[in-house]
Amino acid sequence: MTNRIKICALALMAISLVACGGTGEEPTSPAQKIARAEERLRGSWLLVEFRTVDRLEPVLASLLGVQIGRLTVFLDGTNLTAHGVGVRANRQYTVDTAGGDQFTATIVDPMGMKYGVTGAFVGQDIAFTSETPPWRGSGRLQRAE
Repeated sequence: MTNRIKICALALMAISLVACGGTGEEPTSPAQKIARAEERLRGSWLLVEFRTVDRLEPVLASLLGVQIGRLTVFLDGTNLTAHGVGVRANRQYTVDTAGGDQFTATIVDPMGMKYGVTGAFVGQDIAFTSETPPWRGSGRLQRAE
């Protein structure tokens, strides 16, 4: 897997964790909770923080460093589009579970590789944890709109 693809995968994970708060009735069924999380995730997000669990090779670490505060992710309900410094990626994603302000999601790259993510809506941000190597770590997405 090339460095550019790895960075794109990271960007996509970050994006799928971004969300905004909302009002209204609390959903009760699992399907309603997932639909609510999907709705909160829709829109543009900015990657403002990411720390890996494992040390990245220098080239990947540099590429990640320049994305902070510059990489934007757009989520439309099923597709994730990421744009950053030298990075452009399109991925599919699904929200697998949701409850309250927390959710789990899966991002799938064009080669079929799946990346697991857990996240929580925190105000206008999403705090997330990426569970799949090489991008195991935690970060934060901020609403860009």
